[in-house]
Amino acid sequence: MPASAAVAEETAAKAPEMTWHNVATANVGGQAWSDVKAPFDRLPARAEKIVRPEVWTLSRDSSGLSVDFETNAAKFTVRWKLNTPELSFAHMTGTGVSGVDVYVQDDAGWHYLETGKPAAYPDNQVDVAAPRGRDGEAVHYRLYLPLYNGVSSVEVGVPAGAKLKFIDPPQAEKPVVIYGTSITQGCSASRPGMAYPAILGRRLGREVVNLGFSGNGKTEPEVATLLAELDPAVLVIDSLPNLSPELLAERMPGFIEIFRKSHPETPILLVQNPIYPTIPLKASPYEKVMRSSELLAGIYADRVAAGDKQIGLVAASDWSVDGGDATVDGVHPTDVGFVMLADKLEPQLREALKSKL
Repeated sequence: MPASAAVAEETAAKAPEMTWHNVATANVGGQAWSDVKAPFDRLPARAEKIVRPEVWTLSRDSSGLSVDFETNAAKFTVRWKLNTPELSFAHMTGTGVSGVDVYVQDDAGWHYLETGKPAAYPDNQVDVAAPRGRDGEAVHYRLYLPLYNGVSSVEVGVPAGAKLKFIDPPQAEKPVVIYGTSITQGCSASRPGMAYPAILGRRLGREVVNLGFSGNGKTEPEVATLLAELDPAVLVIDSLPNLSPELLAERMPGFIEIFRKSHPETPILLVQNPIYPTIPLKASPYEKVMRSSELLAGIYADRVAAGDKQIGLVAASDWSVDGGDATVDGVHPTDVGFVMLADKLEPQLREALKSKL
């Protein structure tokens, strides 16, 4: 027997027997509909015939989906099977596009623990050790799924004899739903846990549904009709980066009204366009961004004047400060930009969750 084969056989013999636990739709957090075509889709199966093909394709990305579980294993393994072979983009890392993140809960809240780096298509895995000093203890973990790729299966393996149970999303507590663009979907976070909806979910201790559609957050009535099926604690509309001022004026009032007819008391937060880092230097983005944010403020004022007491306006996050280093390309935020977005949204979300806008 060749030496390499003998080593491989010896290694396999020493490897502990693993018990694998398959993640089911019921275990997935951040998923607004259960009647999905595939287990990790973000829109219901019937949406394929309702929304534009581009929106449907993007809805197969697992952005914002997460899995909570508890295990006493000293080490566990996560396996995930990707839907598409494009592991990374020119302006976004493979860990963000196709990787997974593991966070651990402690007395202070959630803390980053490990990232699963995508190495190949379609099968990937990452070994995760329990936090130091917590061996044998039942530890609560959160697994975030890829932002710009989909997954057809996700499994968590623990050594034989170790316990693992999935913690299903709370049914009694309404989620926060965020509708938006590539920025909402998570471009260009370095890893899944750094998209701003994920950051907000950890900070608020509440399920957050990410309905960002890259380049296609066009504020269409068909999408508003789907959103009206949901019962969120708060609806956040963050779609200005994908709208010209003309399209904003045409579509936003009707989009809000479709949702509002079914949800007269649900808080809605309208988010102004981020102030891109090039704003102080380039006339074209300056005019578009400032005009769009001005129009949104007018739409907000009209709603308030008409008696809507459950609507708020979130001022633009300013990415032009400190030299303008909060994006990868002038539009899509780095992790720094995502933290800035979360900082801007968090106070008003907390007030909205108390129905005090």
